[in-house]
Amino acid sequence: MSKRKILSLSLILFCLFLATTYLVGTGRFGSIDRQITILFQSLIGRSLDVPLSFFSLLASSEIIMIILAVIAALVYFRYKKVFFGLGLIFAVYFFELIGKFFIYHPGPPKEFFRYDLPFVFPSAYVHTNYSFPSGHVSRTFFIAVILFFIVKKLGTFFHRKYFVSCLLFVVCSIMVVSRIYLGEHWFSDVLGGIFLGSSLGLLAFIQYHREIS
Repeated sequence: MSKRKILSLSLILFCLFLATTYLVGTGRFGSIDRQITILFQSLIGRSLDVPLSFFSLLASSEIIMIILAVIAALVYFRYKKVFFGLGLIFAVYFFELIGKFFIYHPGPPKEFFRYDLPFVFPSAYVHTNYSFPSGHVSRTFFIAVILFFIVKKLGTFFHRKYFVSCLLFVVCSIMVVSRIYLGEHWFSDVLGGIFLGSSLGLLAFIQYHREIS
């Protein structure tokens, strides 16, 4: 895929994020959000409360920064260049905080809450007014998109690229399900996170392509 096509896709995804933001801000997702949360919690057994709670920790800011540091180190050791595109993670945080402080969208009530671990990372104690978009999902998709295109660009054997692609898809899918099932976020929060993280992840890869080429 050419850089122009990647940039176009990034812009489309960001426009979808803005459209979702508007719909959330005008209360269009209220009924859908609640129905999807009830559906997820009725289909998934309570035996998965702990596994999904543990999995959700993988997208905490502390773990994400470690993952980004590892990616930056690997790129540097391979190409002797700094991957400045990873700095777009701060744009992810910027839009996340703007949404969570200014877009009126209360998160799921306590009756839906199913997080079941005796600890959280310090970043969990940062409280915001509202819940849109999901930071966990935004960060997960940001990294997943970058890794997908990096692996594709490296030109590894097909079965390895296929395995990595499937692994990234599974991780993203579980993260999406976990945020809704655990009652941490509504479907609309997750949808906004997908669009935001994917859009900025594509921009980060464009920067990677420019720096490494």
